[in-house]
Amino acid sequence: MKRVLLFLFAAALGAAAQQAQSPISVNERPQAPREADLQCAGFLSQTPLSRKNFVAAGLYAPHTTRYAKDDIIFIEGGGLQEGAEVRLVRELKDPNRYEAFKGQYLALKSAGRPYADLGHARIVALRGNVAVAHIDYSCEPVVPGDVAVAFQQRPMPAIPDTAPLDRIPAPSTGATTGRIVLGKDFDTVLGTGQTMYLDLGSDKGLHPGDTVRILRTYKPADMQEIDKLSYKATISEDTQRRQMKIGKRDLDQLPSRTVGEAVVLLANPGSSTAMITVALEAVLVGDTVEVRPATTAMK
Repeated sequence: MKRVLLFLFAAALGAAAQQAQSPISVNERPQAPREADLQCAGFLSQTPLSRKNFVAAGLYAPHTTRYAKDDIIFIEGGGLQEGAEVRLVRELKDPNRYEAFKGQYLALKSAGRPYADLGHARIVALRGNVAVAHIDYSCEPVVPGDVAVAFQQRPMPAIPDTAPLDRIPAPSTGATTGRIVLGKDFDTVLGTGQTMYLDLGSDKGLHPGDTVRILRTYKPADMQEIDKLSYKATISEDTQRRQMKIGKRDLDQLPSRTVGEAVVLLANPGSSTAMITVALEAVLVGDTVEVRPATTAMK
């Protein structure tokens, strides 16, 4: 008899829990960033970085022009000290010159110039105006012309344990919102574990470890050109007596949907670098982001 009662009690609890969970609520454990995600994140900067110290060559130049972990490189420009660490970075340009969304170039110009993190090196000797450096950490190959800047340690952000993702969230009041203005490596379609750059930064109160919800509307004006084409397809059935056409006013009234979530890795004035921790569908450059209130750190 006791076993029957326990079974019925457990079944009742399970049914209550199932009823309590909304069919549009997604409870998915976010992917935590790794050391490589943080050190190789890249960033946007409204202030151009100094090009005073630059990589001129490597130990086996001119036969080698790409350098990685444990290689010896020569850095010109002066002012460096033996034992100092430098971060190796590269100012980027998009060779494709293709806007992922209308106005992307203007938005990116306002947020800052894109830079790639290549790794960091340690100055092991000085030879006149040339610093001899050992690459201690490598994200991707370093080439002549890449620059060396002062190294600053980046603390690993804790992943906040936020509430379950609401697929169709209620409109927020007072939430800080922005946009994805660029994807790492100029990718325009992103997923879990990939890096993106936002037009929100420390000047808007963002800090490493903050969580942002990624949202998308149903408005044609906010969509990529290829996605708009679906609205030109027939949506009615031949047997419908009154066939319907969805107009702009109807689409403007539809709520936004959640497509994913991300954690802020780096925050600069005007921009921040974030890693996607949950992607419920493909995340697109141009999607809206909204800062979520955090609770406790994820264990």
